[in-house]
Amino acid sequence: MLFTAFAGGGALALHVANLGAGRDVTLDGLAGDIRALKAVVTSETDPFREITPLAVAGGAARLRVPARSLVTLLGQSQDF
Repeated sequence: MLFTAFAGGGALALHVANLGAGRDVTLDGLAGDIRALKAVVTSETDPFREITPLAVAGGAARLRVPARSLVTLLGQSQDF
């Protein structure tokens, strides 16, 4: 599992690369004013598929990351 994040101008982009089996992931420490993250999955079987936005509560979000995939999450915050 590889992870990177970029923030600036009120926008947040998170990238989660899973090189192994599918697994559940909890993202913690998100800005308090982020309520949802737009999500896109790219894998061997899904070239670019937007999935249901992730709810963010208490600065955390949970998601299932498919096997051998890249998940991109996008959000907005006034904190950066």
